[in-house]
Amino acid sequence: MRHTHRLLCKHVLAIRQIPEFAHTTCVTIFESNLAFESQHLLHALEAAGVKRWCSLSEGQAGTLGFLTTNERKEQMCLLLREALTVGKIAYHRSFLSVELNGPEAKKALQDEMMNYCVVTEAAKTTFGKGVLLRNPPTTHRGRSTTPRRTTHPRTS
Repeated sequence: MRHTHRLLCKHVLAIRQIPEFAHTTCVTIFESNLAFESQHLLHALEAAGVKRWCSLSEGQAGTLGFLTTNERKEQMCLLLREALTVGKIAYHRSFLSVELNGPEAKKALQDEMMNYCVVTEAAKTTFGKGVLLRNPPTTHRGRSTTPRRTTHPRTS
């Protein structure tokens, strides 16, 4: 079983050790993509014997997972970043991580969500699309030398 699969199972089981969550149903919302990652994660839950879970099902032909597009991911990243910035998302008092201590996990999660972006070059015309810069040219200090840079949430 891959590390991410073990990590998911450990977290679900650790959450269930909290008395108020001991008998709850775990609701999963994984991305439905061509790599079938959502199905792999759900099979990992089954293989580990985790009970009482369900998954969002909006994949093609009723497969499990959440359908996304790059535009939808960008919107979700921006909304999440805004909610984190203005304090509209809070951590449960029993927030946990099976790999980091509470404050470290919160900081890592906050940093990841606030800084999750890629560099794109702005469109050259009004109706053009921006260009993803996979390897922007850099100076000797590591700064990008590409003109007209903007940042957008990373979607891949």
